[in-house]
Amino acid sequence: MRMRLYTRDPGGYDVIAHLVRLGIIEAVDVRALPRAWEAFGAVVRGRMWDGKKWETQPIPDDIGIIAYEGISTWSDGLMGWLRGEWKEGRNHGGGRTTPPKFTDGTYTVAGNSEGHYALVQDELVTNIQLSFQLPCDYLIWTAHPRRPEQDVTDLIIGPEGAGKKLTARFPSWFNYTWRLQMTPPDYRLLGPDGIKGVAEADLPVKEHRLYLSGHKDMTSGGAVGLANDRTPLDASALPLYITPASLVRALELVKGKVEEAQANVVKELQA
Repeated sequence: MRMRLYTRDPGGYDVIAHLVRLGIIEAVDVRALPRAWEAFGAVVRGRMWDGKKWETQPIPDDIGIIAYEGISTWSDGLMGWLRGEWKEGRNHGGGRTTPPKFTDGTYTVAGNSEGHYALVQDELVTNIQLSFQLPCDYLIWTAHPRRPEQDVTDLIIGPEGAGKKLTARFPSWFNYTWRLQMTPPDYRLLGPDGIKGVAEADLPVKEHRLYLSGHKDMTSGGAVGLANDRTPLDASALPLYITPASLVRALELVKGKVEEAQANVVKELQA
């Protein structure tokens, strides 16, 4: 089973470049394409860019996973396109307010309006759910975390996408919403000369956690990190997180809970 990855993430995909070269992952890099809205509408339909236009092709049978990187970067691209249009005097957002804009010499700066946010949010709702129709075994959407601001009361950490309106709604769209967090070594243990001669390189390595359930993040003032494991009724709870982070392991645990729930119901009916 291979994976097709549609990526708009500005950081690129160097960490998986070896998997791309081996053909395990088919990377469709759309970062340089200028028409963000057209590209977004195309990738959620599984289309491919041939260098000049988007083509509709049957998805190969060996592509079992389709992944999008991700909600946040597509939101940024759509919002950026709207800003660029407003720089040229074309405001597509409507709304009650006019976006800010000014020119410094030969350089024009423009902002986004409430109407722009509403447009992008509506497109996220439509296109993400449209992607669910693609013929694949697993569909994955990634997102950057939106952390709570100091002056708001909605103390949650969840997927970031064009403002905060959709953050709490995103998990309801997906079967599973799991949060990945990197926990670095505790550098407070390392004094100016090390601890008993222990060098920084010898400290415990960073830990990658995949949170399967909602949890408090003490690095963000106790904000609740959103996660949705959809543990079956009649099954015991999944662990709060697994480390090292592994989607394969997480899905194996979920499968085990489904089997456990079924066995418990059968046992109860027999009794």
